[in-house]
Amino acid sequence: RGLRITAVGACFGLAYCVNKALYLGGVWLDVEPIGERYVAAVLVTVSAVLMLVGLTMPSWGPALPCFADWRRLVAYRQLYPLWRDVVAVVPGLVLDERLRRPTVALRELDYALTRRMVEIRDGWIRVRPYIDHRVVALASKHTDRIGLTGDEREAALEAAQYAAGIRARASGVLAAVPTTADLRNPEGGYEGELSWLTRVARAYARSPVVSATLADISALERAPAHDGEGRQ
Repeated sequence: RGLRITAVGACFGLAYCVNKALYLGGVWLDVEPIGERYVAAVLVTVSAVLMLVGLTMPSWGPALPCFADWRRLVAYRQLYPLWRDVVAVVPGLVLDERLRRPTVALRELDYALTRRMVEIRDGWIRVRPYIDHRVVALASKHTDRIGLTGDEREAALEAAQYAAGIRARASGVLAAVPTTADLRNPEGGYEGELSWLTRVARAYARSPVVSATLADISALERAPAHDGEGRQ
């Protein structure tokens, strides 16, 4: 494609040369063509732009598909907060270190997006033993309080579990009674999984259910210490 554009630019360059040759011929015959300067300016400008685009396309051309699939690029960015926190507490989860650079997605969007989804799901397996069995009940209380229903409610519950597991694993505290809850298995194959994980990641980053649930967990963790102090 770049060669074709370069060839078209070269044709305009050739037309510029022909235009100049005709002009010189007219001058030699004592006939000065009208508007030659404007024609020459248009031809040389178009030629330069097309040749510049064609010759540089190999360097930036591979990035074009991601702009054509803007929705996937947005999803890739939305998954970042959850992915970042998961891989931070699970060493070795990222198999391709290049994916830590945000520019990789511009060239290999499908690969980068798939790896991000897989690593988030694999991270669940690693953080699940750290998730207290009471997290779902605590998060459910807050989803009911703010009126979340359906998929929004389920996404907030899953996000709260991720958040609780990530924080507990970061502190190295295994749950005395781990959760038995499992992740949702959405329909729709790859696209369904992407849509669901994106919803969970948005809830993880923005939902008040997540922050309120973490606050409740902190209160539960402090409660035994306070009770002990009171008895003393």
